[in-house]
Amino acid sequence: MNRNSAKRVILRVPETDMDYQNPREFVDFYFTKFPAEAASDPARHFIHYQPPSDIEDPQSNPKIHIVIDIETQEVSGETLSEDFPHEIYAARRGTSGLQLYAYPETVKENLIQKIRVFSDGFYPWARSRGDRELHETQTQAL
Repeated sequence: MNRNSAKRVILRVPETDMDYQNPREFVDFYFTKFPAEAASDPARHFIHYQPPSDIEDPQSNPKIHIVIDIETQEVSGETLSEDFPHEIYAARRGTSGLQLYAYPETVKENLIQKIRVFSDGFYPWARSRGDRELHETQTQAL
């Protein structure tokens, strides 16, 4: 795949490894590992942060999902097709700094399928949910 093609990247970060004073830390680390022209241009990438759900589904090791839409100008509309490119990585804070790990293909496909159930609806392509709701309200007012 062309590294400058539109795609959605999901970083799964243990909640205990997240630095809420610097929420972009893992995003910036991803872009150092996988350089892309979109990294330096905020108009070409969009970041969504999905906190863990401890109310409906308590987890012993909760994960935050950082969803990065890359090359946002290449896709129109908010809905992503079933075959839209997705990547997913385990992100950790290790003793030697931040780390990214690729999942085995079968695990990767299973995780992406499960995460897309909520991410496709909650996180429209390259927009916040609030932006989408504001746009819908303004359209209805016309």
